[in-house]
Amino acid sequence: MADLNTNLLRTLDGPASQHKKSGQDEMEFSEGSDNAIHTKVTDPNTGQPIDPRQVTDNQVKTVLDSIKQQQSQIIDRINDPLLTEDSKVKGELEEIDTKLTTLISIIESGLNVGTGNSIVEMWSGSSNETRNFNQNLNTFGITNDGNTNVNITIGDVSFSVKQGESFEASFNSFDEIVIDTTSPYRAYVKGGAE
Repeated sequence: MADLNTNLLRTLDGPASQHKKSGQDEMEFSEGSDNAIHTKVTDPNTGQPIDPRQVTDNQVKTVLDSIKQQQSQIIDRINDPLLTEDSKVKGELEEIDTKLTTLISIIESGLNVGTGNSIVEMWSGSSNETRNFNQNLNTFGITNDGNTNVNITIGDVSFSVKQGESFEASFNSFDEIVIDTTSPYRAYVKGGAE
C-alpha cells in the first residue's frame, strides 16, 4: 500500500480531486472534462493502456457463454458413470464445476453482465433538485464541493454528505433522486438494477 504521509491538496473552497503517482511523495491535482475525471487503465502484464471503450458487453458475454459451455461439458462428465468410477476424478471435476460456478457468479454480479452497471448520467449543481431518470438505477455517487451539507433522498433512504466528502453506494432499484442543498456538488448514477 502507498505511504500517503502528505497533505491533501485544497482549492480555495475545499478539497480537490487528486491522485498520487507511483514513486512520488506528493499528491497531484486530477483534471478531466465534462465534470469527469479521466483515468488511464493499464494492463498489469504489459503496462500498455487499455481503452475501456474497446471492451463491449458482447465481448464479455461471449467469454461468459464459453465458460458456461465448458461448465456444461464438465457436468456431463460428472454424470457419466464410465468416466467417474474413480471418486478422485469425480471430486476433481466437481471442484472445477464449483470454481466455474463461482467465477460466473462473480462476473454476472460484479460486472452486471447483461444489465450493465456503467455511469448513466453525470451532472453538477448547487441548488434543490428532484432528478428523474427514464430507467431503473442502482448506484448513486456524489462529491460535496461546498461548505454546507448536501441532503439526498433516494426512495425511503435519506442521508447527508458533509462538506468536502465523497459518497457512493448501491441502493434498491430507483428512478428518482431528491437533492436539498445550496452547496456545489458533482453527482452521478449507474444503471443495472433489475
